[in-house]
Amino acid sequence: MSEQKQTKSKGRLLSTLQNTLLVMCSVIIGLLLVEAALWILHLPPYPERVYNVLEVDEENGFRFRPNSVSRRSSWEYDTPVEINSIGMRDYGSVGKDSQPFAFLLGDSFAEGHGVNVDQTIAKRLEAKTGKLVANLGIASAGTIDEVNIFRRYMSIFSHKPKYAILLFYVGNDYYDNPRHGKQTVSNGYLVDRGTTIVQDGNWLVWTDDHGKEMRRSKNPQFHPPKGYENKFLDWSKIYNLFAWANTPRNKNCQINNAIPGLLDSSYDFGSSNEWKLTKQALDDFVKLAKDNSVIPVIAIMPAKFQLNPLLLSNAGCNIDKLDAYKSINILENYAKENSLININLAPVFTSLPSEEFDKLYYKIDVHLTPWGNEFTANEIAKILN
Repeated sequence: MSEQKQTKSKGRLLSTLQNTLLVMCSVIIGLLLVEAALWILHLPPYPERVYNVLEVDEENGFRFRPNSVSRRSSWEYDTPVEINSIGMRDYGSVGKDSQPFAFLLGDSFAEGHGVNVDQTIAKRLEAKTGKLVANLGIASAGTIDEVNIFRRYMSIFSHKPKYAILLFYVGNDYYDNPRHGKQTVSNGYLVDRGTTIVQDGNWLVWTDDHGKEMRRSKNPQFHPPKGYENKFLDWSKIYNLFAWANTPRNKNCQINNAIPGLLDSSYDFGSSNEWKLTKQALDDFVKLAKDNSVIPVIAIMPAKFQLNPLLLSNAGCNIDKLDAYKSINILENYAKENSLININLAPVFTSLPSEEFDKLYYKIDVHLTPWGNEFTANEIAKILN
């Protein structure tokens, strides 16, 4: 009887082990099939990559490396990025002998972060007008950088454009201006001058100018500085610490750009260093355009955080202290006072039906969707008479 019990017990144990093994194998096979399906169907999540299309520029600190290729990847998109022979994210056919109808200047919104080249604002605008719109946008550029780029490409192209369109992203362009010239490129990453990123086995190591280690990570994206480790931070693979060198003025509000600090109602934005530098850069932009018989245009691109205060509230911001349109209004007033062609996209966006407004920006990323780029291009086209 005892032997029978032992035999049954062993049989049950063997059966349990077999079932467990079968379940484990099924799970592994299932995961492999899912990964294969994701790869074949090209569905998220997409692999993260170093955005390796940058090189050192003495004037701005960084610029596109001609004839380079990379990708932009996140959960919501995976897009190829190809830089042409004259250092622009534009078609390879665009060269120094091309005859541009317009220059589009700006940061990642102009460059086309998260969309294919034919889906960028410049190329959508080009399709709308039937005339070449040269894409001079580059991620992380501020207004000072963009004026320098404008000047540079006025000498690169053998023909002058009719329009120079400055796409001003009020989310962080103000804050980018104080860091002009303080950045450089190291192994494809944007870093503070005097610092370097090196590969150490599976680690990425950030060092100072004396070779002293400052931070390391196994993740292609460096961790944020102490005090900013929260889920609302959306750190780019182009890493730069300068933007967080100072505590945001709205101290309970931590988000991936400078909006909360600049919009704190207790802060006099009109007399700020950010606006002083920006206004000087805008003056330079207008003068450079008019001196070359080019028509300057300002397109004001709002951040989705300004248009949806709930996002700021969810990020820990005291929205009662924030004036969401402060940085928009001062820019629009500047354009009007200087009789510039301009479009404020904030009221245009907010006037959309909710189902269309929801299609403007990516759900997680701060940038425009392909539909958002097309809509923006159509609105800009309306003012180019």
